[in-house]
Amino acid sequence: MDSSSSTKAPSCSPTRSTTLFLRRDARGHIASVRNTADSEHTEVSNSANPELRAYLGLDDESSEALSASDADLVRVIDDLVDVMIQKQLIRFTDLPSAAQDKLLHRRRLRHALNGQSLLDNTDGPDII
Repeated sequence: MDSSSSTKAPSCSPTRSTTLFLRRDARGHIASVRNTADSEHTEVSNSANPELRAYLGLDDESSEALSASDADLVRVIDDLVDVMIQKQLIRFTDLPSAAQDKLLHRRRLRHALNGQSLLDNTDGPDII
């Protein structure tokens, strides 16, 4: 593999298809991948291509783990925003209206499901 190529394509999201350019070896196997075309990287592909995903080491299990991690991180961010508002570091109205709408929608959903929060004020002081 040449030095200008990478075994991992930048910005290769499991949920979003990214256009990439391939160079193949004499046997027809992927030899390198670039974000931009050049004289050697002429075959257009995208990150959803199963052969390319295998070459990059992106299997469905990894994608599922990343999605689960994203969901967990969203939960942490929700709670972080709540803490910052409670401690008056920010005001809810400081957030863009689209962010306010999304946070309110998620709060309603979480409360309807089971009222879960990382911080439970019924047992004592807030501890992070």
